Amino acid sequence: MCSSDLVHKLDNKLFTFFESSSRHRKLWPSKIAEQNILTPNQKPKVAVWGLTYKKNTKSTKNSPALVNISKLAANFKIYAHDPALSKSDLDQTEMHFTKDKMEALEGSDCLIIFTDWDEYRKVNVEEIQKLMKGNLIIDPYRILENNFALNRDRKSTRLNSSHAN
Repeated sequence: MCSSDLVHKLDNKLFTFFESSSRHRKLWPSKIAEQNILTPNQKPKVAVWGLTYKKNTKSTKNSPALVNISKLAANFKIYAHDPALSKSDLDQTEMHFTKDKMEALEGSDCLIIFTDWDEYRKVNVEEIQKLMKGNLIIDPYRILENNFALNRDRKSTRLNSSHAN
């Protein structure tokens, strides 16, 4: 085997590794939701906060939220909010877009926060607990962590966390 063949095989293995890592990093919120709240004969409600790929933009190009919504839509009712967007900005039909973040949260089995908008940091934990039916909060960027301690009955998980706690 010549050295260029070896380099090519290594490059392919590295590419495959990075591609699978990227896919895992992008889709882990939907996997956590599916593992923790999916029940037979029921379509649990998932609230999604933040659809843009980062705060202070209207761009949804490469948005992990939209990728996860597409994956979850078959088994979950998705209610989404983003302060920079309106329903007309989106061409996704598999979700209900709400103008109010708390409306998206009402009666939800799970909350997933995909964008670290400042307005999400200001939400009071008691309001979240009153409005949610379920107890799973997926907060990849620790938006809620700095402002309050979550109730012991809540499960929360974040990026680089091995499991829901």
